[in-house]
Amino acid sequence: MGGLDKLLSGAKNEVIMRKSEYEQFVALDSGDIEGVLGIGTIGTETHIQTILAKRNEKRAEFASIQTQFESVHPKYQQCKTELEGLEQEVRTAAETVG
Repeated sequence: MGGLDKLLSGAKNEVIMRKSEYEQFVALDSGDIEGVLGIGTIGTETHIQTILAKRNEKRAEFASIQTQFESVHPKYQQCKTELEGLEQEVRTAAETVG
C-alpha cells in the first residue's frame, strides 16, 4: 500500500499546483498577456528567459539612445524597430503558452 499512497499523494499535490496555476491565470488582467509567463515554471524555461533578457537589454539601450538622438535619427529608428521585434517575440511566447 505504501507505493499507492505515495502515488496518490503525488497526484493530489499535482492537482493542487494545477488549480493554483489556473487561478493565477484567471486572475490575470486581460491586457497583461506577459503575466502568463510568471505562472508556474513557464518563466524559468531557458528560451523564455533568453527572450526576456534580450528584450530588457534592448529596452535599456533604447532608453539611452532616446536621450542621445532625435526620433528621426537612423540609430534611434533601428533600435526602436529591434525593440518592437523583441516585444512581439515576448507577446508571441506568452500567447503560445497562454
